[in-house]
Amino acid sequence: MLYVLLILVALAVGVLMLHLRLRLEYSDDRRTLFVGLGRSGPEVDLVSHKVRIRLCGVSIGAVAITGKQEPATAAKKKQAAGPRRARVNIGAWFTVLPEAAAVLWRYFTGLLRATAIEQAEGEIRGGFESPDVTGQVYGYYQAALAAVPSVAGRIRFTPDWTGESWSVAVRFSASLPMYRLVWSTLVLLWQLPIVKIVRLVRNNEKGVRNG
Repeated sequence: MLYVLLILVALAVGVLMLHLRLRLEYSDDRRTLFVGLGRSGPEVDLVSHKVRIRLCGVSIGAVAITGKQEPATAAKKKQAAGPRRARVNIGAWFTVLPEAAAVLWRYFTGLLRATAIEQAEGEIRGGFESPDVTGQVYGYYQAALAAVPSVAGRIRFTPDWTGESWSVAVRFSASLPMYRLVWSTLVLLWQLPIVKIVRLVRNNEKGVRNG
């Protein structure tokens, strides 16, 4: 039993040490979005309309993306049921929302500070019908580089003086440690007035159905 417990603890620590990673690549011939732990997870390919499952960076399978429509019978049932008339206690919500908003703001800003930008590169080639407009846009780009020096070398814009044309290539990758996500979420659940929110939601759900 002790060995099983030690194995479970080791697995939990291993998962917490992984990074939740988001990677985006967008160009004329490649459009992919990856979200997973480390190098394992689903990768959506918008060019081939497939979802690839990657394990340690290696593709182990793919599933075609198909759109599903809701059956007409279910939609008719929803329409027949009619909207629910809720009694909303505005004053009670105003006593809870400021506190909840402050907690959520600290939660999201903390996660943003803990997120590491691994790659952020963009290459834009384009122009407008009028070379004057292209020159103005290129001037704005140069001014932005001067205002934000950290962007220089990452976002490149090459003007096309011959006419209107656009080509965009973006590569972006960011990661967040799992232990930071889990800890911040636990703090969020501890600080949120969950009991008050649940009580208000239940009171709002009490209403009379029309139709």
